[in-house]
Amino acid sequence: MAVVNVKSVTVTNYEAQPRVLSSGYFAGANDIVANGIVTTGATDSANSTYRVGFIPSGARIEDIQVQNDANTAGTSYQLGVYYQTVDGGAVPVAGAAQIFANAVTFATARNVWTSIYNPSILAAGGLPANTNLRVWELLGLAADPFKEYHLVWTAVTPGTAGGNIATQYTYVK
Repeated sequence: MAVVNVKSVTVTNYEAQPRVLSSGYFAGANDIVANGIVTTGATDSANSTYRVGFIPSGARIEDIQVQNDANTAGTSYQLGVYYQTVDGGAVPVAGAAQIFANAVTFATARNVWTSIYNPSILAAGGLPANTNLRVWELLGLAADPFKEYHLVWTAVTPGTAGGNIATQYTYVK
């Protein structure tokens, strides 16, 4: 095995002569923290949606955390973006409903913030490289549409007890 010395793009840019400024969504930006609580019902159906808050298409997500009430075993939810209701409320592209997390269970209560962020490009699977991508890039778009999307939980297999889902998300733009 060989010893290697690897630099991120941010370090490479900083050490360049002349110095190259990295975009604020990589380094030096201020965090924006948002929080929303939604309530699921005991008789909710699959494909029910729970709109938590707003997220800009140009944002890079740093983390998404949840706290929740126990909502029976076998539950499965996904987290992604939808258009705002004034824009029709649908997913902007196929797979958008699960770009942040997939197969999240609320079977057991979480009383402390628990990270569930697992970014995927259109449901292709969460990868470490995806953590540097902005929302529009996770959606597979060619350019930033400069939109505000809703952050939305979608029930794949809803629970039969219902309960609260508190979601806290941090991003930079």
